[in-house]
Amino acid sequence: MNPIRFFTTVILFFSFSILIANDPPANNTYQTATTLTVQPGSCSTPTQGDLTYATNSNNSDYSSSCLFTYASYSELAYADVWYKATVPSSGKLTIETSAVSGSNLSETAIVAYTLSEGVLIEIGCNDIGGAGYFSKVELSGQAENTEIYVMVVSVKQVEGYDGEYLGPFNICAFDPDAPPPPANNNYQTATALTVQPVSCSTQTQGDLTNATNSNDSDYSSSCIWAYGNNPNIPYADVWYKATVPSSGKLTIETSLVSGSVLDNTVIVAYTLSEGVLTEIDCNNEGGAVYFSKIEMSE
Repeated sequence: MNPIRFFTTVILFFSFSILIANDPPANNTYQTATTLTVQPGSCSTPTQGDLTYATNSNNSDYSSSCLFTYASYSELAYADVWYKATVPSSGKLTIETSAVSGSNLSETAIVAYTLSEGVLIEIGCNDIGGAGYFSKVELSGQAENTEIYVMVVSVKQVEGYDGEYLGPFNICAFDPDAPPPPANNNYQTATALTVQPVSCSTQTQGDLTNATNSNDSDYSSSCIWAYGNNPNIPYADVWYKATVPSSGKLTIETSLVSGSVLDNTVIVAYTLSEGVLTEIDCNNEGGAVYFSKIEMSE
């Protein structure tokens, strides 16, 4: 009789934990610093940054009187992200951070540098000079067109809380001496025009004097171009909006203000859908003299 053989199959289960490292922000070093547009007067449009996955960009702390660690955390390497901005003609430049709702980041430090032959030279710093416990550096007497590099770190992390207090924040750069732009300097704050019957009996006065290029790059239009010497010049713009009446016809017209140096305008008309502007018409000198006039119909 053949013996009965019993076989035991042993199944081994292995558990693997795969740790996926998150990439640091693109501006985690001064060499890849994000460029900030210098705004006139104040911080009207902040840029959102994020320290969540930032690392110590040079594997050692940059020296600054605004950065310190408590005794028990003297070897802590803090995370940093970088920005840069160009000094305007006034020689003054303010860099300011502020809170983002819901972020764990509650306190920042800013250190400002110039760069010479690959060496960063500190010219200013701040850890709680802005709103709340956020930072604000106010520079003056700087040479026009100098590029200023700005490092942002979490003060809580410098104090030894490691990654617990990292997260998004807002930052902006502005010239405090520059006059603020018009309130309708972008389409989001466009001035509403009342649609008048038959003709323009009551005019609304606008002003391009302190206007800026509202989105830091030119809106595309066949009516807008730059001459050969300045192919990339960003023009200044102000914005208006009007509601099409039941006739389906709408005319928008600009004209001269007595004593103004402005003697030529361009109008571009858009519709807006899901945050995207779509050009529907434009004109550069269809009105009186060299002013513009758009006549739209269904």
